[in-house]
Amino acid sequence: MHTKFTFYLLFLSLGLLFTHCQNNTTQKKKKVHPDLSSNFPTYEQHKEAVATNPNFYKIPISQINEQEVVLAGQDYEIQLKKAIFNPKKHTIQYKKEAPDCIEQIDGFTKFWGTTCQLPTNTITNVAIKHQGQTIEIPPTIYTDLFNLNWESKTDKNAPKATLSKDKKQLTIKLKGGYKANGSAYGVTWAFRDGAYNNRFIER
Repeated sequence: MHTKFTFYLLFLSLGLLFTHCQNNTTQKKKKVHPDLSSNFPTYEQHKEAVATNPNFYKIPISQINEQEVVLAGQDYEIQLKKAIFNPKKHTIQYKKEAPDCIEQIDGFTKFWGTTCQLPTNTITNVAIKHQGQTIEIPPTIYTDLFNLNWESKTDKNAPKATLSKDKKQLTIKLKGGYKANGSAYGVTWAFRDGAYNNRFIER
């Protein structure tokens, strides 16, 4: 009888210890908050964070035409340039089974803004300055983006930029392509602490 009672107390103690460890583990798990943290596994998480967090400064467009847009404010200057797509300056590969349909542009088998046809325009430069200091931009974040169609400040496709109120997260959004042929897309560039962080494409 004494032995059974001892085993019962031992079993109960082990159970309490296991529950305590579980509680501690649960408390230590990181929560994903709806703010702009440095990494987002999915575009949906990023989109939700932007939509639910009111703590943003909008960086307004200071200059825009069909070839260039400049957004300036909050110690940032963002310059985007595009130009007519010149096939002679690019390596184009067509599909064997469909000779009129593009398969690759400059080695990209996945590109945005066009389907089979040659693009009409391409981004030629992205320059961002913060307090006069240039932020390094990897060309790979824009060299596969085509048919950007901004024209004016009131254009719904005009680029948009926001800065979190802690001034750590800069977000730039662009739209391109055409709904008529299914090539429409949106791109979001996220910068964190003065450096490029991630890119999201939405179709």
